[in-house]
Amino acid sequence: MAQALLTEKPSIWQYRGGSPDVDLPAFLLDAAEGQTVLARLLYNRNIQSPEEAAVFLKPADPADIRPVEELPDAEIALARIEKALDSGEHILIYGDFDVDGITGTSIFYETLHHRLKANVSFYIPDRASEGHGLHASALLRLTSSRQVKLVITTDTGISNFNEVSLLNGLNVDTIVTDHHELPEHLPLAVANVNPQCLEDVETHRLGHLSGAGVAYKLCDALLKRRLPTQDAQEASDALLDICAIGLVADMVPLLAENRLLVQLGLQQLNKRQRLGINCLLKNAGVGEDAVLNAESIGFTIGPRLNALGRLQNATEGVEFLTTIDASRAAELASLLEGLNRQRQELCDKTFIEAEQHLQASGGIEGRKAIILASPDWNPGVIGIVASRLIEKYKLPTFMMVVEEAENKVRCSARSISGFHLTEHLEKLSHYFIHMGGHAGAAGFALPLEKLKNFKEDLWKLATETLDDEMTRPVIEVDAKVGFESLHVGFVDALESLAPYGMRNPSPIFVLEDVKVASQRSLGATANHLKVMFEPAERQGFVKGQLQSVEALLWKCGVNFKLDASKRYHVACTIEKNTYGMGTPVRLTIKDLKVVGAVEGGMRPAVVHETQEPKTLPAQASQATSILDKLDAVVSSSSSSRRSSVPVLNEVTWVDHSKRGNPAEFISQLLMSDKTHTLIYNEGKTPPIPFVEASQYVSRQNVRPCESLILWDIPPSQALWDDLLHASQAKQIHLFGAKYQDVALEMPLATFLKAMNQGLQLLLSKSPSEGLPLETLASRFATTEEIVLAALSVLNLQHPYLGTHYFNEKIHVKLLAPLAEIDLARVNVNDAPVLLLERLRQASVQFRQEVL
Repeated sequence: MAQALLTEKPSIWQYRGGSPDVDLPAFLLDAAEGQTVLARLLYNRNIQSPEEAAVFLKPADPADIRPVEELPDAEIALARIEKALDSGEHILIYGDFDVDGITGTSIFYETLHHRLKANVSFYIPDRASEGHGLHASALLRLTSSRQVKLVITTDTGISNFNEVSLLNGLNVDTIVTDHHELPEHLPLAVANVNPQCLEDVETHRLGHLSGAGVAYKLCDALLKRRLPTQDAQEASDALLDICAIGLVADMVPLLAENRLLVQLGLQQLNKRQRLGINCLLKNAGVGEDAVLNAESIGFTIGPRLNALGRLQNATEGVEFLTTIDASRAAELASLLEGLNRQRQELCDKTFIEAEQHLQASGGIEGRKAIILASPDWNPGVIGIVASRLIEKYKLPTFMMVVEEAENKVRCSARSISGFHLTEHLEKLSHYFIHMGGHAGAAGFALPLEKLKNFKEDLWKLATETLDDEMTRPVIEVDAKVGFESLHVGFVDALESLAPYGMRNPSPIFVLEDVKVASQRSLGATANHLKVMFEPAERQGFVKGQLQSVEALLWKCGVNFKLDASKRYHVACTIEKNTYGMGTPVRLTIKDLKVVGAVEGGMRPAVVHETQEPKTLPAQASQATSILDKLDAVVSSSSSSRRSSVPVLNEVTWVDHSKRGNPAEFISQLLMSDKTHTLIYNEGKTPPIPFVEASQYVSRQNVRPCESLILWDIPPSQALWDDLLHASQAKQIHLFGAKYQDVALEMPLATFLKAMNQGLQLLLSKSPSEGLPLETLASRFATTEEIVLAALSVLNLQHPYLGTHYFNEKIHVKLLAPLAEIDLARVNVNDAPVLLLERLRQASVQFRQEVL
């Protein structure tokens, strides 16, 4: 059914939780009150305990919001803003032009201007002429004309070292609030408030905030410091709807704090108290009594705000969200509606032109990437069109605008799992004027005269990286359902898992063996399809059960029809039918397969490498003898943990240690089964695209799994035994890919410097009760004995590391920075140094034996 999905290749269906017949844990069935499908959905979302299930299903409670002070530099930022408020300094808010930036700017502006009566203004750069980030010319103009003393960025600024330095030279302070990845050198701002600065960013509840989320949390704290309790709470609650729009539109994971903020934001949004949003919804045809959800933001509110930044300057978006003038709200809502229609028309026109360019250049035959360029395309929509081309062709896509007057080409790129954009583009960096992005999306510019050679090199790179299997569309489905599940009560039960979004996707179900009862085209151009499905066999039906169900297939092609003589398996979402006609619930079709065309419609398990047995290292654990030599004693609980654990020899090994591009291969390997596969690594998170944080484990949180991927290698026999015993893995994929980028053995001075810097970072963010020894060892990807020996050498002292975890003979309070410790003069004859080196060599030798 390729044409129905606008895709050129047959899709792969794969169950998120592995086999559809898996035995579900009793605690999930209890949490779901016996509803098997709901329990299956919790299982697919990697809910591991009754406590996790209770939290996930718990109604949103404002009391669960975490304080912004958990973010590094947040307290410093709040103090500097309060100083500006007390002194009447002019504050400039500098935001990005996408929805996250517009909403973040609106949150700051409504808080500072409307609520706290500050001397404040805002600025949003122009997408076409300025692009992302801070701009020196704009900052010079704004700070001089407005006599600015404090600049607060939102959703931008973390990579603008030079621009922040410029402001410092102008005697203007900067607070950077952002959520993008950290550069090598942070800007020299008064404060850098960014979740990426969290040491445990992947697991911390605040780790995945968007720019608007960071802005909200700072403003929430600011309001509670400056206003009476009730006024502050009302003002903070009023910001939640804008925050939710930013979080959903920026496609950050809707888990932990993000999920809570969106839940609370949707409650606020449904109060319909924001003038601009009410006008926008009315123009979009959304009824006053319609319940707004995350999809309302993603498909109605977000695109209209986004159109503003794509087609003209986004400044009016802030006014639209914060105005209390009804006539101005209506005027701006009409502007957004018109721009959204213009964006849709422009996207459709550009998509058609892109298809024509593609076919004129020979199509996709023999190529593993789509590279198109034209001087006629609008840079504000080429990213959207690139995403649409990926939906159809499942190939990395590069949409370029040729700017002949500037003698350059600007590109928006989108990619698929298995082709990490920025990692591959780095290999072609000699072509670029500038380049930035991440695994799935990137942007760059290059000189026009280099375009031809760049295209040839990029096609070659894609061909070397991707095979046919990697370019097939994958539909991840959650569970099978029958007609007995197609009722309003079932949809209500699904709402307990909402809001849906990144990492908590809308459930996709499989309805097996149905036939077409009737069908007709929909839409002004007849490019959508409405189908009535009924079961091919009616055995087992009960009274009151639906005999047929309405289903919609969007953008399937003009006057497209299904073959009514065939029977189908349908992958679909299930929702209430709010139009008052037809069946009470309705399906939205994601894909179809003809019964019998693909066995079962499901993708089988795939083994990508010949499996060869590998001999496990036989080195005995040295923990006991090592501890005897240390000038400290590990706590009894730590010692007792090292009881003898038998090595599990009945394991199937797959050796990938010589494989190139391991991150991309692992991404593809996980396509066969995410739920039962874990990745062992300690220290910095590996750069593997499209992998959820819950799939990474260290010695502290390893759990049973079917397959274990070794990105890292445990540093000792004892930890190796512990890992195999705790994981109970039946198949182990050996990569050791960490050591392609990290030296397996580094010089002593380098090791100690890294240890000291890491300790200072951890201690600055640690709780007052201290850091357990096991946590330190895991963070440094080494043994507890090596950590103790290194601390002996460094002779560090810090109140957070007290005798609760270490023996009094080792001083563990931070006396001085490393600059005051002359490592070059460390006496190599000192016993702690010799012991440290002996321990390090033993650990290196063990890892080498495994590899």
